[in-house]
Amino acid sequence: MSLEDVRPTETKLETERKLPIFQVLGDRNYRLLWPAETGLQMARWMWMLVSGYMVLKLTDSVFQTALVGVAFTAPMLFGGVISGIIADAVDRRHILLWVFMANALLAGLAGILIFSGLIVHWHILAFSLLIGTSHTLDQVARRTFVADLVDREFLHTAFALDQMGHTTGVMIGPFIGGLILEFAPETSFQNVGWCYLTVAIFYTCSLVLVSFIRPPRKQALMSVRYSSILTIVAEGFRAMMGSRALIGVVGVSVILNLAFPSHRTLIPVFAEKVLVVSPTAMGALGAAQGIGSILGSLFIASRRNIVRKSRYYYLGAMIGMGSLIFFGLSNDYPISFLSLLVAGIGMSGFGSMQATMLLLATEENIRGRVMGIMSMFIGVMPLGTLILGGLAEWIGPGNAVFATAAAGVILTGVWSHFSKEMRKV
Repeated sequence: MSLEDVRPTETKLETERKLPIFQVLGDRNYRLLWPAETGLQMARWMWMLVSGYMVLKLTDSVFQTALVGVAFTAPMLFGGVISGIIADAVDRRHILLWVFMANALLAGLAGILIFSGLIVHWHILAFSLLIGTSHTLDQVARRTFVADLVDREFLHTAFALDQMGHTTGVMIGPFIGGLILEFAPETSFQNVGWCYLTVAIFYTCSLVLVSFIRPPRKQALMSVRYSSILTIVAEGFRAMMGSRALIGVVGVSVILNLAFPSHRTLIPVFAEKVLVVSPTAMGALGAAQGIGSILGSLFIASRRNIVRKSRYYYLGAMIGMGSLIFFGLSNDYPISFLSLLVAGIGMSGFGSMQATMLLLATEENIRGRVMGIMSMFIGVMPLGTLILGGLAEWIGPGNAVFATAAAGVILTGVWSHFSKEMRKV
């Protein structure tokens, strides 16, 4: 009889605990960060849906409604690099705490202005710009903070769970916003005011959760002098542009951010002018992408090892944009809902692998800068929103989404075909 014959067999529970998803969730700090991410995204995407609804009601303009998304994403273009420097030079946990506090105050102030009867549409655009500015800083610091809490071998699992928390918020936040819009009093936009106060509560809950996180290792803070800022930024660009694989990652991200996210700002337009549905149904439509992304993220998080991470990345992007083609062509609510659900499944692969591929390829001391530079490239999003908004005024929202999504699928396919180094990752 061999030793293997007498060795006790592993219990099912012991086997499960070895799965990456249980390894990551077994960490107390990550268990706090994960719901904080969910609460943050619930607040953020409720803000986007409700603000688009409010501007549409105040102006009856598709283009003005699209400007909500432009204002929110515009800071990423120039703020990404600065955010990367801050994320390497300042304690990332403290950054998150200050950002969540500022956003809670801004959302609360927007609610007070509505209940006071003082709100006008440019107030909403200004608040969206400020919250978008903090979002740029938060996105860089928070995603880099994940790498501070989790070992390298579990990064793809951690970011898949992070993506799941993100999309749970994308799903629940707009749905709750739709319910409040429909059932709260509509007089003087009180229903919108209650939505904004709910947003402030979500931000506050995330603030409390992050305050209890204690990172296992101390962050190596970078010393910054005004005279060295250009050198610091150049180091980040050299690290990213010196890798053909990362250039491929950047290209896919630029194409997707021009073609995909802009449709979210126009969901109130589709709900009211194309599908003609209630605010609750509008909220459910805003939640559909989150449902799909949760399904996709659960699958990715359960995988022990993903050899070709790039396949999830660029194919996920193509699935996401391809689904928008059907969304743009649809005048039927179930088809529109299903299209966004499938888009979310595709985006789970893109979203979880984007940060994983970047951080695995860079040194720990420049991670913040590299993520900041990526945020700068993601900052082309407002340009895509402006293009979509202009096209929507000209040829209608459905045709505009169809045209931009189809162009995105074709360009991503061509770029990925020639990005051989990226496809090896």
